[in-house]
Amino acid sequence: MLLELIATCCLIVSFIPLLASVASLVSPLLSKKLRVPCIPRRWPIVGNAFQLPMNRCHIIFSEWSKRYGAVFEVKLFNEKIVVLNDYDSIHEALVQAGSTFAGRPRMHRTDQKERCKNSIVWQTYTQKLVLLRKEVHRSLKMYGPGLQTLEDVCKPELEFLMDKIQEMGNKPFDPSGIFFDSVCNVMLYFLLGLRFQSCSREIETIREMSKLFNETFGAGDGKRLDVIPWLRFGQNEETRRLEKALGIRDCLWDSLVKRHRMFSEKSVIGHLQTLKGEGSDIDDNTIKECFTNLILAGVDTTATSLSCLILILLNNRHLQTQIQMEIDRVFPDGSFPALSGRHHTPFIEAVILELLRYISHVPLAVPHSTLENASISGYHIDAHSTVYMNLWASHHDESVWPNPWKFDPSRFLDDRGSLHGPQHPSRKRLLVFGAGRRVCLGETFAKNRLYLFVTVLLQRFTFVPEDPGTLPEVDPRSYDLGLVLHPKPFRVKAIIREQKS
Repeated sequence: MLLELIATCCLIVSFIPLLASVASLVSPLLSKKLRVPCIPRRWPIVGNAFQLPMNRCHIIFSEWSKRYGAVFEVKLFNEKIVVLNDYDSIHEALVQAGSTFAGRPRMHRTDQKERCKNSIVWQTYTQKLVLLRKEVHRSLKMYGPGLQTLEDVCKPELEFLMDKIQEMGNKPFDPSGIFFDSVCNVMLYFLLGLRFQSCSREIETIREMSKLFNETFGAGDGKRLDVIPWLRFGQNEETRRLEKALGIRDCLWDSLVKRHRMFSEKSVIGHLQTLKGEGSDIDDNTIKECFTNLILAGVDTTATSLSCLILILLNNRHLQTQIQMEIDRVFPDGSFPALSGRHHTPFIEAVILELLRYISHVPLAVPHSTLENASISGYHIDAHSTVYMNLWASHHDESVWPNPWKFDPSRFLDDRGSLHGPQHPSRKRLLVFGAGRRVCLGETFAKNRLYLFVTVLLQRFTFVPEDPGTLPEVDPRSYDLGLVLHPKPFRVKAIIREQKS
């Protein structure tokens, strides 16, 4: 009996090295199964580049997600990019693992003039960035008394905009230009404490700068500068645009500083100027870069959203009528719309939310980078991986948003016409401004400003097309991709409304 027991123990001991060898062979295979799936048909050197037209990459990614799953990897020349395409994976990355996904990838475009070290948008997650975000958020003051400040700033600018539109008479005009000017002036006041005439050199310079940066820093064709090394040398189109954009930015900033030196301490940039030399690592280059980030992010997005809404309303006249009925009820006798009325205008709120979902105007958000090894939807993602949040796919997911290409504000309303609360699935799944540690600082500012512009415009005017047969496609899949999606140009007429009591 004792001999049998000893023999059995010896047999077990002899199997231990064998079991260890088997485990060492099986373990990599198991872990390999948890690697992010790669889009197939990769070519040597270029990877998936030939399969991916960059000006439609958000749409292609969405189509691939139906075939390969919500999480996959693409390779563009020397860069591997993990793409997250549904709410669950994006929410897991931004919220549940927010500290891990809070980085920004190194990019040739943001390395120029060390923008990545000073930017509030392109800088990876550092203590300097934490400080900048805190101070910018504090100076925007978009709660409590800050809302009254926003109204006070917007009111004269909106009245000027109304007068300008009224001067058009029955002449058709492109709304994008005048929307840009007005939104830009509101933003300039908050950033610098200054206002300029719509035809001023400063506004025209910002318009040109915005166009160049939109072409250069989006996920579209400008991305080639990051992934094709030889484009960084010589004078190709992308390099020329980038150099021109940075040159225009520097000239504008130098001119502003030369004339005004210190800006109002109540403004965002003036507040940052007061922090220089306090051991905060904030210097003149940091302040210039923050101005660039905030003016670009805060103007084109809202101005384009307004243009898109007008285009949508031209194709859905009943929605324009319904909005105007709600405005007349809540703001009778033509009284200037106030932010305090937002809670009494659920349909307008739903229209704005649906607008942001429908156009998803920054479809891939700003690229993220993992600060350490991570896991999303059970897949392993290496540290320092570039990660795209495909908000476009999430906001047009048919399993979440039935008939996603239909503009339907009722998605955000209950059966009584009341707005769904913040915890309702339709509200939680709307991630236009991102989430977590890198959520857009201007979310509240942007929504309140958009509300004021929409209500004032539709209180005073009814918009009709110059020629219904010449309207561009309203479907956002036809929009041009840059940093922000833009519809094709169009022209409208603004009919003055009779104020109803």
